[in-house]
Order: sequence, then C-alpha cells, then structure tokens
Amino acid sequence: METLKAIQYCKKLLTDSQILYKKLRATIPKGNIHAKLLAKYMAAQNASVKYCELPRNAGAEWETEHAGSMFPDLQAECIYNLRKAQNEFLNGLLDMTEGK
Repeated sequence: METLKAIQYCKKLLTDSQILYKKLRATIPKGNIHAKLLAKYMAAQNASVKYCELPRNAGAEWETEHAGSMFPDLQAECIYNLRKAQNEFLNGLLDMTEGK
C-alpha cells in the first residue's frame, strides 16, 4: 500500500473510530466499569501504533533512517491494519448494543 494513501486511510479510520467510541460510550450507563474498560482499550490501541516501527526497521536491518526507501511503507501498512482492526472491533460492539 502506498504510504500517502495508507496515511489518509488511517486518518479516516481514526476519525471514524472516535465517532464510534463516542456512540458506544453513550450506551454505557454512568458509573459502569465498562466505560473505563472501553477508554483503556482506546488508549491501548493508540499506544500500539508505536510498535509499527518494528516491521519498518526489521526490514531495514534495524536501521532507523529510511529516506527514499520502501521501509516507511511497512510502518504505514502496519498502522493501517491496526486502525482497521480497531474500527471493525468498535463497529462490532456498536452493532451488539443495537441488537444487530
């Protein structure tokens, strides 16, 4: 996947996931422990993006400078896959709350 395209998709997925999060959060009763659990899930997903540096650098023999190479594409694809999985998970939760 082209890096720029992956970044654009990631931004859209991130925005969509924030909307889904807010919708889900609104379905959880005040004081319910699942509100904190959902917030922790979102924080963990955001934190996991940093690990996408690993496939980028592994493919470059652990170098950290990649100007003009294909290795940033590996990082962008990893982030896209994480954001896509997050979005699908949140959509599934919302469907469950709506009885779908």
